[in-house]
Amino acid sequence: MVQRGRASSAGRDEGDGSTEPAHVPGGRRGGDAAVQGRIADTLFASKTTNAAWRSQPSYYAVSKHDRTTSPELQRFLAGRMKARTIEVDSSHLSIITHAKEIAALILLAAGRS
Repeated sequence: MVQRGRASSAGRDEGDGSTEPAHVPGGRRGGDAAVQGRIADTLFASKTTNAAWRSQPSYYAVSKHDRTTSPELQRFLAGRMKARTIEVDSSHLSIITHAKEIAALILLAAGRS
C-alpha cells in the first residue's frame, strides 16, 4: 500500500501521516517496502511438507511493538519452534532499528557468537 508517497505492506498510519513507525530513520522510510515486491500468489496456498525448525536449531527475534505481526503470535511461533529467542523494543522493522541486536542473533545462529 502506498500512502502519501510512502510505501508500506501493513498500511498502518502511525499518526504523522506516514505508514511507517516514527522511530525508523527518515532516510529509510518507504524504501524497503518499495523494493520488497509483491508476495507470491502461491505463498498462502502452499503447504510445507518438512519444516526445518522441526529438526534444526531455530532463532527468533520478537518485535515487542510490532503492529504487523502481533508479538503474541511471534512468541507462540518461537515457542512452537523451541527457538532461542530475543525480544527487542521495536516495531516490525527491527532489522533497521535494532540492527546490532539482530546481527548478534544471526551470528549466534551461525555459530559465530
